[in-house]
Amino acid sequence: MPAPDRGTLYERLSGSLREAEAFTRGELELRTLRIPGPPPRYAPQEIARLRLSHRMSLEGFAQLLMVSPRTVRSWEEGTREPGAPMRRLLQLLEQQPDAFARIA
Repeated sequence: MPAPDRGTLYERLSGSLREAEAFTRGELELRTLRIPGPPPRYAPQEIARLRLSHRMSLEGFAQLLMVSPRTVRSWEEGTREPGAPMRRLLQLLEQQPDAFARIA
């Protein structure tokens, strides 16, 4: 499937310039996105508490997070620490557990 015609470079740049001018005059509102800071670190007992607060087995928790049960066990024992992307998922599970229920 061919890429959609976006116009020439000149057309795209002048369109962007017109949008910037309209924004400067207050005629155009731009959508902004707040980028969150880094996810919090979780102590081993916090990970276990989070899992147990959702009444999940170690295996079920691992399946939800797409990791092995051995990985979850190592987090809860403190021998390994979840990386930043996984900490973000843990943060979401902690703060918005219904989001996980909607995708299940």
